Amino acid sequence: RYHRKPYGTHYVFAQLKDLFPEVRTISDPLYSTSRERFEGQVEAQPVNHVFVNAHFSPDVVSTERLLNWVAAGDNVFIAADDIRGPIAYSLNLDMGVKPWYGDDAVSDIRFIGDPRIADGAFRFSRGFTGAYFTSFDTSHTRSLAVDGSSHPVLLETVWGKGHFVLCSAPMALT
Repeated sequence: RYHRKPYGTHYVFAQLKDLFPEVRTISDPLYSTSRERFEGQVEAQPVNHVFVNAHFSPDVVSTERLLNWVAAGDNVFIAADDIRGPIAYSLNLDMGVKPWYGDDAVSDIRFIGDPRIADGAFRFSRGFTGAYFTSFDTSHTRSLAVDGSSHPVLLETVWGKGHFVLCSAPMALT
């Protein structure tokens, strides 16, 4: 939230209250806010968690807390070129990279499925690593968007009463 560079969310964070007046921001580590919520120290209403990073790999304790929250009804949006560690293992995720060469390389993202989030292709000319999901649990996960090579880049996974939405193209959000 302090950075103005790519992956930085300074502007979004500054405008959050104007965009979503009911949003309450928390910057504490996952393990501490989890304890407060499950011990009844704060209201236990479902929460939407948003993570936008180049890499996302929370430790075992944070992953367990996140999985418990989602199982209880929270939703998590993770946008990262590289999702690994305990969270990837728990969600049965694996990722690959299709490198983009040259300054004139173009990537596109198309939403798929019903209902479709948006029609058409969204083209991006710079900053994409070409990351995509190579494997995931198809019994609990559906692909929401693909890149120009039909590789999945946006997934929705049902986990208990909540959902994970996973995006392998975080630069599309900056």
